[in-house]
Amino acid sequence: GTKEYFEVGGTTTFSPTNTRALKDLHGWRGHFLNEGIDDPKKFLHAEYVTPANIVSLLQKYHVSKSLDVLSVDADYDDFYVTREILLAGYQPRVLIT
Repeated sequence: GTKEYFEVGGTTTFSPTNTRALKDLHGWRGHFLNEGIDDPKKFLHAEYVTPANIVSLLQKYHVSKSLDVLSVDADYDDFYVTREILLAGYQPRVLIT
C-alpha cells in the first residue's frame, strides 16, 4: 500500500482520531482537514469541506487516488462528501465514515 491517509473532520483539537495512530506510531503520511486549526507542520489544515469542494481539496494536497485509508466525519454531509470522492476516482483500501 501507499501508507497514505486522509481524514476529513473528526478533530478540532488534534486529539486522537481514526488516523492519528497511523501517523504517530507507524510513520504513515497524510493530511487532516477541519474547520478550526491550521498547523501545516502537523499536516492539519483549516478548510471548510463541502461536497462541492472536496475533490479540489484532495487535489490541492496531492492525495493519491489509491490511498490506503480515507476517513470522513463531515457531520451531516458524510454521505455526500464520500460520494464525490469516490465518483472522482479515489479508491481507498479502507473507508471510515
